[in-house]
Formats: sequence, C-alpha cells, structure tokens
Amino acid sequence: MGKSKVWVHPAAARQIRNSPEVQALLLGKVEAIAAAASAGLPAGSEGFTAEVAPGKGRARASVRTTDFLSIRHNSKNNALLKALGGAG
Repeated sequence: MGKSKVWVHPAAARQIRNSPEVQALLLGKVEAIAAAASAGLPAGSEGFTAEVAPGKGRARASVRTTDFLSIRHNSKNNALLKALGGAG
C-alpha cells in the first residue's frame, strides 16, 4: 500500500487557529489556571487575570499578575507554575 500525503493550506490553518471557537477554548483554559493560581491569596488582592488575543499565526493566551500581592504570591509560591501542573 502506498503512502498518502496530506497538504494543509497555510491560510486555512491560520484561520482555524485564530477562530473565535479556539479563542473561547483557550480563554476557558487560562481562566481555570488563573483561578487555581489565585487560591491562597490574601484578601484584598485582585489575583491573576486571563486574556486571549489573536495573533498573526495563532491565538495567544496568557495569565498575568494584577497587583503587588499577586506578584509576591507567585514569587514566593510559584503559583502560576503549580497551576500549570509543572511543580509539585
């Protein structure tokens, strides 16, 4: 049996990776990460924020600190790394 070749049109792949459905999926994932990273923060902190932005080739998602307390919490406890499942 011969080999099959599959060719994906680059513009179509870019359109799929930037679609609203993919952005909604990414936003759901990063909101869960932000919520997990915010666990254990002292009262009065805004915690972490999640955002998604379309890019040239694909949509990008990020979780960011919002204030000094969340920066300190992440620095001392590796909150973002642990929320991603990368540390113990």
